[in-house]
Amino acid sequence: MRAASLPDPRVTDYAADSCQQMIDVRVNDVFYRREPHLMRRYTALAFDNIRRDPEAFVRACAYRALRLFVVEGTSDSWTAQQFEGSHGVYVAAGIVSGLYLVVGLAGIVIAIRRRASVWLLLTPVLYVPITISYVLTNMRYTVTIQPPLFAFVAVAVTAAVDRVRRAPRGAGAEAARSSST
Repeated sequence: MRAASLPDPRVTDYAADSCQQMIDVRVNDVFYRREPHLMRRYTALAFDNIRRDPEAFVRACAYRALRLFVVEGTSDSWTAQQFEGSHGVYVAAGIVSGLYLVVGLAGIVIAIRRRASVWLLLTPVLYVPITISYVLTNMRYTVTIQPPLFAFVAVAVTAAVDRVRRAPRGAGAEAARSSST
């Protein structure tokens, strides 16, 4: 709850009630120990919503998993840092991170086709989105995903450079184009 959403006790008639509500405020308290009935209620509501529209749940999970890799800005100042020119920065970050993801995925495919032992690097890239995408996402979780994905980007870039080097003189661009089709 944001402090701005609380009523101003100087203006309202129920100032005493407002103060009574703020007596036992706790931050980061484990709510399921204090209010297990609410946890059961929220869990039942969540499963009911998933049962009613499982496709929407799957789409939401896929979107949240993708958001671990691709930067997406917003105009909401409570959600993302806003500054002069932030819209352009977020658009550029989205494009760069999207390209980075595509090149990383290409690197994964190349490494698997080369029969490289990639499972240790691939584990966090798959595990983190799978385990948290149905609950929440936050860019801080990308810290565990980025280094292995950088390794796969390096595989893709190295494969592209090797392909251009092996091509006969003047045929590098054509070889690169033929490999992408």
